[in-house]
Amino acid sequence: MSDNAIIFSYDTRVNNIVLGTVIGIGLVLALLAFGLKYYNSRVTSEKIKWLLIVEYAVILVLLTAILREDPIFPEGFDKTFFSDKRGLIGNRLKESIANILMFAPFGGLLGWVSTRWYSRILLLLLGILFSFGIETLQYTLDKGVADVDDVACNALGLIGGFVLWSLLSSLYNLFMRP
Repeated sequence: MSDNAIIFSYDTRVNNIVLGTVIGIGLVLALLAFGLKYYNSRVTSEKIKWLLIVEYAVILVLLTAILREDPIFPEGFDKTFFSDKRGLIGNRLKESIANILMFAPFGGLLGWVSTRWYSRILLLLLGILFSFGIETLQYTLDKGVADVDDVACNALGLIGGFVLWSLLSSLYNLFMRP
């Protein structure tokens, strides 16, 4: 790590536990969502769908912006979204993959509630806007490093989860439905 690295006051083991927890919760929610997709009661199913989406969104906000420790920035560091952050974060690839994996279950949940192509596009755009809101919150609260790269990785995760949900749903309808 370089001399100008951003220092976080928490141990990386804690960071890995938090990331594992978010991914684990996301997978559980995605499996639950897939199991409830063909639940008999349409009204109950719709309420559960939106409850799971709101719950996962709250978890994402808490873990990515609210509960994070304050970083210690190097002297003279430009904290804007588009500043050059190369060398400031130890393992950029690991962070990018973590951002993608955290938002993939969210994309799958969004794919679960939408039925028409235009509502799917709208929900994906709202998901990307939500990701930008998290980065803005990080910047405002001085938690973590707000970065446009994170928004791009979050968007990839949303789209990937959405595509995976659509693929699994299509395969289910093709092979499992009578």
